[in-house]
Amino acid sequence: MEQGNTAADRLSFDPLAPAVPISYPLKTLAELESRAYFNSFHFPFNQAAAKIPAGGGLPRRPRTLVCHDMQGGYGDDRFVQGGANAEAYAIWHWYLIDVFIYFSHNLVTLPPPSWTNAAHRNGVKVIFVFLFI
Repeated sequence: MEQGNTAADRLSFDPLAPAVPISYPLKTLAELESRAYFNSFHFPFNQAAAKIPAGGGLPRRPRTLVCHDMQGGYGDDRFVQGGANAEAYAIWHWYLIDVFIYFSHNLVTLPPPSWTNAAHRNGVKVIFVFLFI
């Protein structure tokens, strides 16, 4: 089992404490309002390195949107510096996708940078999720 993947590790998670950098959702309005995410130890690691190429909007043709909804998200793909699971994320045909959504059943879902970087390198726009509950 990878570091940080046990129930005890998740319960003791402190976003301000140095640790293995991970991606994580915002689960409450209080978390969102506090903007504490931007002061977390993990924030600098969660910024995409690959920028989407400039070129305007989406093409004027039918487009394809892919929504990632994998058991609540933030599984092995939450480790922003990689992990032992080589299959933590994979999309093989990015050229068929115009827009990608990473979904996690939480209030605010911010995609792990591995997904955003892969999408941007292939010219795919990425959308975060805000659930109105």
